[in-house]
Amino acid sequence: MNLQRNYDLDLAEYKDRNSITEEEYRVFHKIADIVAEILSIKGERLESDRVLGVIQARRELRVASLLNIPSVMQQALYRKSKTADVDEYVTFAWQRLCDHFLAQVPRPEAHDRRRFERKVAGLKRFMFEADIREAIPRVRDFFLSCGTRLVVVKHYRGAPIHGMTRKNADGTIDLCLTIRRGRADIFWFSLFHEVAHILHGDFANGGLFHDDETEERADQKAAALLIQEDSYRDFVAAGNFSWDRIADLAHHSNVPEYIVVGRLQHDGHLPWQHEYSRRIPIYTWE
Repeated sequence: MNLQRNYDLDLAEYKDRNSITEEEYRVFHKIADIVAEILSIKGERLESDRVLGVIQARRELRVASLLNIPSVMQQALYRKSKTADVDEYVTFAWQRLCDHFLAQVPRPEAHDRRRFERKVAGLKRFMFEADIREAIPRVRDFFLSCGTRLVVVKHYRGAPIHGMTRKNADGTIDLCLTIRRGRADIFWFSLFHEVAHILHGDFANGGLFHDDETEERADQKAAALLIQEDSYRDFVAAGNFSWDRIADLAHHSNVPEYIVVGRLQHDGHLPWQHEYSRRIPIYTWE
C-alpha cells in the first residue's frame, strides 16, 4: 500500500469512523470475501480494521454507504437458484466482481444474433473436454467471436446465481457464469439457459430478475438446444433408461451422457441419488 493510499484511508477513517452504523458493519461482513477478491485483482488487500474495510468496500462498490446498495442495484438479468434466497448485498458485490473480470476480456464487435444462432450448436463440443479450466478459455473465444464477453466467476454464499446476462450500449453482451454446486450438467444447462436469453433478446426487463414466464421459456429453449425435444419425448415414452440407451440418445444429441442423466433426474424419471450420478463430472473452483 503506497503512502498516498495510506493517507487517504487514514483521512477517510477520521471522517467516517463515527458515521458507520452497526447495520452497515453487518452488511460489510456479508460481502467482505468478495471485496477482498476484487482488491486482490488490483494487487491490493482488504484491511483488517473493519472501519477501513467498510471504506474500501464503499469505494470498490462505488456507493456512499453499503446500505444504499438496494437502491442502486444495476439492471441485469440473473438466473438464480430456485431453492435459496438471494441476498441483494452479496448479489450486488458479486456483480461488481464480474465487472472486474469482464474488464480483463477484450471488448468484441457488436453481437450478431444471426451469426450466434448459426454457431450455437458448436458449444456442445466443449462439454467433452476433461478439464473445465482448459475448456473455459476456448468457450470464451467462441463467445467473443459472436460479440459476447464471457467470464466464469467464483460462487459466494448469499449470491445463489447461476448466471447473469446483460446487453451494453455498444451492442455487445456480457455473460457471467458461476461454478455452483459443481455438477457439470448444471453448469452447461446454466450456460445454455443464458444462451436462450440471448437468442430471445431478453434484455428489456426493468428489474433484476426475469418473471417466471420468461424463465420457463428460457429453460425450455435450453433443454431443446441440448436434446431435441421429439427425441427426448420418444426416449422417455419407451421407458428404458439403461446406460446403453442413455448413451444412444447422448450420441444422437451430440452431448455427453451426463447431460441426459441430469435431464432425466431434473424431470423426475431418475432419482437424484441414482447410481448414474457418479458418472457426472464435478467441477471445482481453484
